[in-house]
Amino acid sequence: MHAMSTADALPDAGESAPVPSDTGARRVAMIVNRQAGTVRSWDEAALTARLRAAADRLGHLAELVLADPADLHDHMERAFADPAIDLVVIGGGDGTASSAAAAAIRHGKPICVLPLGTFNLFARLSGFPPDLEAALARLGDGELVSIDAGRIGERWFVHHVSIGAHPRVIRLREEAGYTNRRGKMLAGIRAWAHAILDPPKLNLSIGADETTLRGAFASVLVTVNELAEQPAMAPLPRDPLGGRLAVYATRTMSPGRLILFTLMALAGRWRSNPFAAFAKARRVAIRSTRPSLHLAMDGEQVEMTVPFHVELVPAALTVLRLPAA
Repeated sequence: MHAMSTADALPDAGESAPVPSDTGARRVAMIVNRQAGTVRSWDEAALTARLRAAADRLGHLAELVLADPADLHDHMERAFADPAIDLVVIGGGDGTASSAAAAAIRHGKPICVLPLGTFNLFARLSGFPPDLEAALARLGDGELVSIDAGRIGERWFVHHVSIGAHPRVIRLREEAGYTNRRGKMLAGIRAWAHAILDPPKLNLSIGADETTLRGAFASVLVTVNELAEQPAMAPLPRDPLGGRLAVYATRTMSPGRLILFTLMALAGRWRSNPFAAFAKARRVAIRSTRPSLHLAMDGEQVEMTVPFHVELVPAALTVLRLPAA
């Protein structure tokens, strides 16, 4: 653990930052993944100074921690459980943000996520620009609002759950390895090509309220609210308070058709994509001939026993969000 105080001098490694005595203002904890790609590109002292200055726009900085990945979960849990902390700011990728969001929901505490990952879905969902400097400059403009979240049992997610091709892509990408953000994206492209040329064939039953889809599927994407129909590598929902899960189910088909599906999705064709079945529901039931399925929940791999239910919980999470332009 590497804790940094709000004072001018940095404490020794392992010390906790002092908590300001002024309880009349918002008290903020910042927990940053020191192995996030954006963090590694900064000088640590310079980054600490920028984070401290940005935190002044939110209130009193009670704690600033640059944590190694192995310690990140414990630091987040302590910050969310601490009654003296009013807002927890998380710096990391979407996997870190998803874990933090689950803790925020459990403890009923607001969260803000800084864009330190590859796609930064959570930060962008909150209206922040993907560039860290630009996001820090806008911290003081944020407002606390509630947004929808999804869950499978006790596991929470903020953006999506995927089955089939996407979890396979993540597995192949991680097996290939990479050292930076560009390498991660190139490894992901190669993994997508492999998944398209040898697509999954999952026999599924997908129950979405009044709609049931059955058959062999290459990919199933369940998102928290319907995705906006606009070009994006990482699409965002039309309305973060839409109150319905959206299901995009692509049947197993030829590589050529899967390529067309992918190109249309990148162009923002989601609901209107002719290669994917679409449904909306508050609750989605997944059944399969297999005893378990590999899922990606906000990009993190999970194995889930079948059958299972995906549920939308309205206004479950309070986030610091920039007002719409």
